[in-house]
Amino acid sequence: HAQPIQYNQDSANTIISRLTDLPDDTMKVNLLYKLASMYMNIKPDSALRLSVHGDSLGGKIKYYKGQVDNLHTAAFILSTMGEPAKAAIIMKKAMSIAEKHVPEKMNYSYGIMFYIYAFNGDMESAVK
Repeated sequence: HAQPIQYNQDSANTIISRLTDLPDDTMKVNLLYKLASMYMNIKPDSALRLSVHGDSLGGKIKYYKGQVDNLHTAAFILSTMGEPAKAAIIMKKAMSIAEKHVPEKMNYSYGIMFYIYAFNGDMESAVK
């Protein structure tokens, strides 16, 4: 959940090959999330594109858990790229979806929001 997964080239290649053959379903959303999580520390731009695609697809098929997971990853990546304002906007979207559809993701969402502000030196906003 918005934390890097250890990068493994064979696993990444397997996921990439599966993504092209999958229909737009929950497995595809989950694999986009997994690949984005693998890439977040080594290919953050690619990871961001993957997680944005996962967000879009998750919303399209109404798979809110996967959508929120991908939004968490996108926000985390943007934060580490020095884009806390964009990360906060993404998290507000994630929290809105989580509140309505996957309330069990709210605590984790608050944790990521705290991280975004704390990582970027804004402790006053972090504790709000």
